[in-house]
Amino acid sequence: MSYAPHLVVDDDPHICLAIRAWLKRYGFGISIADGGTNGLAALEQATFDLMIVDIFMPNMRGFESIRATLAAVADAFSAPPRKMQSPNMSGEVRTG
Repeated sequence: MSYAPHLVVDDDPHICLAIRAWLKRYGFGISIADGGTNGLAALEQATFDLMIVDIFMPNMRGFESIRATLAAVADAFSAPPRKMQSPNMSGEVRTG
């Protein structure tokens, strides 16, 4: 079974290889980014189900990377709810 890809953001290549080997063993697709800036660039190129982020990295620390990621996707979560027609024939409209 193959799962959606996961993004590993870490400046230590040994940690990245260990996480990659473990997750691939269970069928997960993996992308590796060697630092917070490269992690943000990877998010611009693809969609991931999960991000594993090292908190202590040089340049852009993990928390900074997470904050920047949340800011980048905030618009997707702040969109107004869509109106959907109920599957029944009563004409009831549900939001959400």
